[in-house]
Amino acid sequence: MSAITWLQLALLKTIPAPDFHEDAISRMPGYAAAGFRADQIRTLTLAAVSTFTSVHSQHFVRDVTASFSAEQLASLRDTSFGSMSLDGIVGIRHDIIPYITESQLLRLTTDQLSIMSCDQVNSFTKNQLSTLNSKQREVIDKASKSS
Repeated sequence: MSAITWLQLALLKTIPAPDFHEDAISRMPGYAAAGFRADQIRTLTLAAVSTFTSVHSQHFVRDVTASFSAEQLASLRDTSFGSMSLDGIVGIRHDIIPYITESQLLRLTTDQLSIMSCDQVNSFTKNQLSTLNSKQREVIDKASKSS
């Protein structure tokens, strides 16, 4: 099987969403992850989502991350989560923020945290907030005060 490009992925609009399994995602170049549609994301199994690498997540756009379910978001590898593009971070729905795992949360950079909306920041649980390191906590505290 050859690699799927983002353009090929985006052009699949007129046919039913193909079944993307771990093997297809692992062969996909990183930039192709930007071409996923919401209906394609919703059909991904947790195993398939966990196959996304940090190279893929660097290309996530807000339409991709806004389509993740809470379970899919939590199944992303910690390194993939921590490498997510700023546009991808902005797309994470505030209602699934509480499902970010502690290990994923610790991978977030201060740049990623500072770009989050007030709704996203205010959705962190007390348990999540208690796991933040001092630099992360400082960013969250600033964001909380400005909301």
